[in-house]
Order: sequence, then C-alpha cells, then structure tokens
Amino acid sequence: MRNARVPLAKVEAQSKNHPSFITLDRGSDGTLTDASGFGKGDFTIRLTAIDGTQYSDHFVWPSSGIAGGRVQGAGNFP
Repeated sequence: MRNARVPLAKVEAQSKNHPSFITLDRGSDGTLTDASGFGKGDFTIRLTAIDGTQYSDHFVWPSSGIAGGRVQGAGNFP
C-alpha cells in the first residue's frame, strides 16, 4: 500500500502456497517478502494498521505472469 492513511503494523498474505495468512518479512529497505513464495495463482493481501484497523484485497494472477510487474489494490484504510 502506498500512502497508507494509518502506519502499518503488519502485512500478511494468503495464497496457493499458504492456505492460512502468513506474515510477510519486512526488509531493511522497506520491502515485504515471502521467502518461500506465494505460488502461481490468486492471492490475498491483508494489512493491519497500528490502530488495529485491517484492510484486505484479493488479486487475480495475471495471464501474462507477474514477474517484474505490479498489482494495484482497490482501496485504503478508512
């Protein structure tokens, strides 16, 4: 999420490789990663703000693949 209205406490992903949400690791440069990978397929990102507010967005895997690409969510925290 860019320009989050509330600072993030954690970011989680649910995907083909992770049927339950897992917390993504935050790198020293601010990137968020999953060392084992999401797996090819649709995925959901869940953001939790420092005030406990959560926002989730579901993404459909692009037919052209995702390597080097960017996906765009539909919203922000209220």
